[in-house]
Amino acid sequence: MVETSQKFQTVETPNVLGIYLLDCVIKDFLKIGIRTLRKQTDEKAQMLYSFFSKPEYLGSQAKPRTASSAYMTYVKNPKYRSNTTLVFEISGGSESSRKFAAGFGLILGAGYSGFKKKHLRIANFPALSERDIRKLIQVLEKYSKRFLIESLVKLPSQERSHK
Repeated sequence: MVETSQKFQTVETPNVLGIYLLDCVIKDFLKIGIRTLRKQTDEKAQMLYSFFSKPEYLGSQAKPRTASSAYMTYVKNPKYRSNTTLVFEISGGSESSRKFAAGFGLILGAGYSGFKKKHLRIANFPALSERDIRKLIQVLEKYSKRFLIESLVKLPSQERSHK
């Protein structure tokens, strides 16, 4: 560092592209306004929490339909839930649902540490549109229906008749 300063050189070249792109994003956000951004974020979060609360996908209060399709909101108390990073637990593990979503161009996060294989983390940031969230919900519905059908096919015929 001392050597470069003695030669009147910068220690590090600033990320000019990153600074420019940040400027563009900030200008867009200022046009939209903070109230609108928060409202849109809250509405998209509500769409996701509503989807994961449907009885056919719920695993926390109802008996899961299949091990792979039972979703549970990890943070039980709505007062403490994040509207920007939503965390759900999948009773059969989250890896297959993340891979399934990736096949549709959607990248979903895994949990941290010991929850890596159990949790599904969904980013809900202003860069994502309501259309993006609707696409995600459609993909998760396809995933759940696929695994429900597969589990019913695997059941012995006597068990299937009781379903």
